[in-house]
Amino acid sequence: MRSTCEPAEEERGASKTDHPSGRLVWLARFTNAQGRRKSTGTYSTKREAQQAIDDAYGRRERVDTLGDYFKRWPQLHPRAARTQATNEHRITRVLAVELEGVRLENWPLADLRRRHAHELVDVMLRHQGRAAAGAQNILRALSAMAEDAITDEAAELNAFRGVTVRQSDPRVRKAPKRPRVFSWAEMHHFADACGQHEAMVRLLADCGLRLGELLPLGHIQVTSPAEKRSARGLSYGFPSRRSRVRPPSSAFTILPPEDTDFVVKARHSVFYTTPLEYLLRQREVDHLVLAGQVTEQCILYSALDAYVRSLRGDRGARRRCSRRRGSRRCGAGAHDEEHGR
Repeated sequence: MRSTCEPAEEERGASKTDHPSGRLVWLARFTNAQGRRKSTGTYSTKREAQQAIDDAYGRRERVDTLGDYFKRWPQLHPRAARTQATNEHRITRVLAVELEGVRLENWPLADLRRRHAHELVDVMLRHQGRAAAGAQNILRALSAMAEDAITDEAAELNAFRGVTVRQSDPRVRKAPKRPRVFSWAEMHHFADACGQHEAMVRLLADCGLRLGELLPLGHIQVTSPAEKRSARGLSYGFPSRRSRVRPPSSAFTILPPEDTDFVVKARHSVFYTTPLEYLLRQREVDHLVLAGQVTEQCILYSALDAYVRSLRGDRGARRRCSRRRGSRRCGAGAHDEEHGR
């Protein structure tokens, strides 16, 4: 049971109505202590009408500061644990920053403007000495929180949206982290230290598999010719996938011989931005056997590029085509590599 002086949920907000003059106005109505509906008048904006309703009920308008909303944000809009922890960590780095003499955590969300976001960027780059990427990540976290605050009607605009930090900004003093590239020897040494996960690391490092290609492998049996030992029954798939994947009937070698040449590729086709075609021409190779994990991706694109270079190609397990070569159903192009053209 609710008090008669306390409005029902549907009675709290202002409503639109047509004024006799033809204008669209906002009507502010409330329920008095006797349970009767009363009107405080019409207003040109919703904010003015809502303020009149709040005054009639004797309620004070709640002002959400950035710090207050930040404390409630994880409960109002939960995210993945890791994502939420990252956003919270980034925002806490700047809560104590003063903007126009007021700490950021004490600023009302409704009063934050774009100039405050640019002032925050200046503090992060000049005084905190952050890299461009670090400052941009903090802005992204603040922007995500501001978008949720708009949804909760705690703010009317996102002051951090669209604010970018360029690496060429003269205020940036901290250089970005340089990517670290490991050699084959370092990766092999790292794999040796991984214990039961050695085979997984060697698959990623030596065979160039992506994580999404590694996970569906299921139970595998790997024999390392370099160390003459095998790891049996390894599985990196999800439980639902393990039950669908049958282990091979016999062990097979994954690592290539020591004298095998390698070509590092970055895209689906092995010919794209690699010296493979030049090496094949130098060695007078005109026939290729393609083998890999995903037939409709890397194998397909490599076969297409081999075809346009007049190279014959076979897939690892070549299947017989039921369509006659040259027939209307067969055609030419990508399908010709099944016929050995």
